[in-house]
Amino acid sequence: MKKHIKYDPTAEIVEAELQNFRQLKRFLTVKEVADFFCVSVKTVRKWIHRGHLSAIMTDREWKIPRTSVIEFARERSNFNS
Repeated sequence: MKKHIKYDPTAEIVEAELQNFRQLKRFLTVKEVADFFCVSVKTVRKWIHRGHLSAIMTDREWKIPRTSVIEFARERSNFNS
């Protein structure tokens, strides 16, 4: 079982990661977002259900807009700074 490391971003790291992230597809899966933040898919689903991360339910699967992930990452970065 893969062990997840808690993601503790700084402003510089987040901005560097987001530059690469902008090249990705328009919508991401819960798994892709979990991998980006180094958290479990369960955590990402909690973020969605609590309204911290915008998502759209399609065919019994959450699709998360790339722009929502970028905004969420920036908010987390500002919170942890």
